[in-house]
Amino acid sequence: MPSCKWKPLSFIILLFLLGLLYVVPTNYQNLFVGDTILEFTAQKPAHVRPDVFDVLGRRVETVTDQRYSRGVRQVRWNSTSLLRGVYLVRIEVDGRQVGVQKVVRR
Repeated sequence: MPSCKWKPLSFIILLFLLGLLYVVPTNYQNLFVGDTILEFTAQKPAHVRPDVFDVLGRRVETVTDQRYSRGVRQVRWNSTSLLRGVYLVRIEVDGRQVGVQKVVRR
C-alpha cells in the first residue's frame, strides 16, 4: 500500500479504496478560528481515529478514537487549546492511514 509523505504547506487529500470502506476526509472551514467539523463516509462499520499534527510532525491532539457505523459521519473538533498556524489531520481507519489534510487555525 502506498504511504503518505508529509507536505506541510500543500493541500492534500488522499483517497483509498480499502475493501468495502471508502473514506473521504474533509473539513468545513479549512481556515477556522475555534472549531471545525471533520466529515467522512463509511460504507461499513469501522474504527476511525483522526489525529492532529503540527508542521514538525508532532501529534498534538486526537479528535476522536472510536467505532462508527455505516454512513456519513461528522465529528466536531474544538482546537482552542492550539496556537494559530498550520496543522495536518491524519485519518486512520481500522489502524490504516487513509488520508491527510492540511487545516489552518486562525
